Amino acid sequence: MSNKLIRSIKDIFFDFPFSHDLKNKYQSVLSQNCFFSNVPNVKRTHRNYYLIYKEPIVIITSEQIRDLQLFSEHIGKKNEATFLVYFWWTLFDNFSIFDEIAYQYKDHCDNFPNHKIIFLLNSQKEHEIFKSKGVKSEFIHQNALVDINLFEPLKQKKKYDVVYNGRLEELKRHYLLKDCQKIGLISAYVMNIDSSKQEYLDELKKNIPHAFMINSNQSTRIENFQFEMGFKYLTSKQVNVALNQSKVGVILSAKEGACYASIEYLLSGIPVVSTKNIGGRDYFLDKRFCRIVSSNPKAIKNAVDELISLDISPNFIREETIKKMNHHLYKLKKLLRNILKMDKQNNSNFDTFWENNYINKMIKYSQPFPKSFIHDINF
Repeated sequence: MSNKLIRSIKDIFFDFPFSHDLKNKYQSVLSQNCFFSNVPNVKRTHRNYYLIYKEPIVIITSEQIRDLQLFSEHIGKKNEATFLVYFWWTLFDNFSIFDEIAYQYKDHCDNFPNHKIIFLLNSQKEHEIFKSKGVKSEFIHQNALVDINLFEPLKQKKKYDVVYNGRLEELKRHYLLKDCQKIGLISAYVMNIDSSKQEYLDELKKNIPHAFMINSNQSTRIENFQFEMGFKYLTSKQVNVALNQSKVGVILSAKEGACYASIEYLLSGIPVVSTKNIGGRDYFLDKRFCRIVSSNPKAIKNAVDELISLDISPNFIREETIKKMNHHLYKLKKLLRNILKMDKQNNSNFDTFWENNYINKMIKYSQPFPKSFIHDINF
């Protein structure tokens, strides 16, 4: 059976409701004994975190739970600390992940009783599962943490019917665009290029040859693109311009995390077509200006054409999206206010704190560890 046929079967299967649950149950039967490790990865020299407050320590991070003990060891057991943790990847892609996290959570709480962990989750279902396991969490969607000032509707001439901001790798399923015309592609740097990634690029050259590589170092269509050409890094402002040159944004992965690209489309004022998926992006995909369709090229093309024909106001898309974001920002601010024990009657103190400490996505990437962290928490 060819790889493409297997992939097509998977695309059809994972469009069905509860398909991921069935996959996980099947895996759980095959793996009768699960061993959960709590050994941290000490080899990593850089970490993703943001120290939002120093006394008491409050850290927002996307690090693995077992690695938080490395942070706690530097903080010290006697000092109070709170970790607000969110996940880059869906929690519904592994049958044992909730039990594993609960195990690591309780182990960390036992070893560092003054260090709290609260998970920030992208779905109510995740929150309910953690609650049932005695794990502290909040349904606070990470896409709500994107800086709304970085993406906005612009008066740009439309070059593309469709834009896809997604790394040029198979899990993003660009091949589903083969029935679409005037495609613009934005890709992050593709690492560890091997034969399978080259085969995927070769497939796209045949399926969507006229798709334009927006951030290739050499402006070209994908039919002429080579990985050796590389990708230009685009600032948020440059991405915003590219999105506004497009009529519709698409997200075609069957599974991933909350997907920052989806919220960037909406803040830029363009409607969105998504395939059925797990990960959390659906929360912001409003039926008034978004479509969630089956994983086949015809359905995607029809949804793109429909949204183009509706000619929805970009400002309306943006404003309605921000309303949803504000709901989750309010919950995060309330959580922080409680952690920091700030007087609820004195809003000016917290407003000043938030204004001084808010950054895009509330995360700083790839910081030297532990050197940078030790410097940050220096009492």
